[in-house]
Amino acid sequence: IEEFSAWRFQRKGRWSRDFIHAGHIADFMANELSVTHLPELNQYLMVYTDCDVSNRIVARTAPTPAGPWSDVKTIHTCRDAAGS
Repeated sequence: IEEFSAWRFQRKGRWSRDFIHAGHIADFMANELSVTHLPELNQYLMVYTDCDVSNRIVARTAPTPAGPWSDVKTIHTCRDAAGS
């Protein structure tokens, strides 16, 4: 992870060394998120704050880390969050 020159970026099934050619795996994503493998479900779970700054914690699932990712599901609403 520390050697950026070793990174590869995918777009429409093709790999590139140039991040400019990177595709996205889902719409309306946060830039900080967590992905966990759930072996008992054979799925990956992605959790993040909706729209980066929100009182909603959302999740998506997918069969692989590259997707396809499900639609967004709200899993928690923070009642004490600013602006709620």
